[in-house]
Amino acid sequence: MKTGPLWLSGSMICALMRKYQITIASLAAKFSLTKKRVREVRAKVVTGFLAEEWTFMITGQWPGVPVSTFPKTDGGTRQNG
Repeated sequence: MKTGPLWLSGSMICALMRKYQITIASLAAKFSLTKKRVREVRAKVVTGFLAEEWTFMITGQWPGVPVSTFPKTDGGTRQNG
């Protein structure tokens, strides 16, 4: 099954931010963006890699990548031997 490029409307970005309890200020601070840039993206449609990147910044997950493909960590408490 082939799908087209990912796209997010401004309202979809707003909904994701609400779902994950991400504020404009926190997103801007965490990723060294201006609040103006966050508001700009929330007001328009983003496509392709930019949409994937914004999805990751909000959710912490890259779209289309199953969670099970990431290496499991134990918080650094594993001991060898």
